[in-house]
Amino acid sequence: MQIFKKLFLISILIGFLPGCELSDPDEEPVVDAPVEETGEDKKEMLDLFHGSGYEGLFQDPDHMILLGTKRGLERPFTRLYRINKNGVQDTTFMDTELYNTATSIGWQNLRLGHDGHILVKGEFTIDNKIYKLVKLDRNGKIDYQFLDNLPPEFIEKPGINDPWLMSVKQHGNFYFAVFDRHVVKIDGTGSIQNDFELRFPYQSFTDVGQFKTLTVLPDGKLMLLGQFKHIVGGKTYRDLMRILPNGKIDNSFTFNYELVAMQMEIHNDYMGSAYRMLPLLDGGYLLQGNFKALRDKSTAVEYEHDYLVKLTSDFSIDLEFKFSQGENDSNYTQLDDGRLLFCKTTLQNNTGYLLIVDSGSGEISKEIRIGLNMIGGSDPLIHEGKVYIFSMFYEWLPFRPNYEKSLPFLSFEIEKL
Repeated sequence: MQIFKKLFLISILIGFLPGCELSDPDEEPVVDAPVEETGEDKKEMLDLFHGSGYEGLFQDPDHMILLGTKRGLERPFTRLYRINKNGVQDTTFMDTELYNTATSIGWQNLRLGHDGHILVKGEFTIDNKIYKLVKLDRNGKIDYQFLDNLPPEFIEKPGINDPWLMSVKQHGNFYFAVFDRHVVKIDGTGSIQNDFELRFPYQSFTDVGQFKTLTVLPDGKLMLLGQFKHIVGGKTYRDLMRILPNGKIDNSFTFNYELVAMQMEIHNDYMGSAYRMLPLLDGGYLLQGNFKALRDKSTAVEYEHDYLVKLTSDFSIDLEFKFSQGENDSNYTQLDDGRLLFCKTTLQNNTGYLLIVDSGSGEISKEIRIGLNMIGGSDPLIHEGKVYIFSMFYEWLPFRPNYEKSLPFLSFEIEKL
């Protein structure tokens, strides 16, 4: 009977809007009532393929652009889809022009402009050139003028070791393209902003060099994160480097810790790496990366933290914050009331949980089993009083996993968390 009840729940989840109302932590989530659609308004529910690594952003209040892989395609490449808030696919959106070009299987870093245009990172063969970044209008059509304006770093040249485009970050009307050794600032037309100075020569790093991403800080400065060691002006910058809005290195910034790597180091002179920083409402920061501890440079004292640590406003360790990510894979955001929301997946069985964490103490105030197993995913998205969790959600059946259908996201009402 228990298995039947679970299967019945999953059949409802698959058929309708994946929006959940949380109840007791030991109970399965209760599905919100679906929106009824009849006649010409009835559209296809989006059935995505196992393991496509979803990411989604709202293009406008009622429509989401989703990055995923749809089941049943002759070539199961990643695609862009527009879906309504009830999870039904909007078939008026067509990225067919882009999809018909020769593309890599994995697209990444979905970004949406203020007018709804779309930027996505990947490898796109267009007019016999391979572009690392492409812009589409709000309905999925390629913006060729944008491609024509892009600087050379964005176009691959056969036989040449090109800079790697690691990530794309957005701030206002501009985009920061983070390459492995430098950063390029462009506007919505693809034109480079030459007043932004952080375009290092490719050989300017010593020993180890790889930027991964950047974070725009509340004061407008930029924090570069990665796995690098860079010496400029006699000062060594490692793992974290603060940049002024004009692209100059902020030499007043000093990070007093070394990141101790979780895994065996390839390079003897290298420690850990950082790949995400989230500014918090209390002025602090969550720092995430491949590290098991932070070592104080002046005292050599190690503070044990697995993958995640909270820093104060002056970038020192907040010793009051006790939450540890541990061996689990998690994505997170901060709610408007200051609480932290973690979406955690255990490595043992891919069970998904929501954790509500106090941003000051790091104590877990609530842990809720999502009710579906999950693999991967992107950070939770807050929109109109709900939080959206992106992943591949599925349910285990006896003796084998059920991959017949997979949901792209679940939504939860924030006031019930």
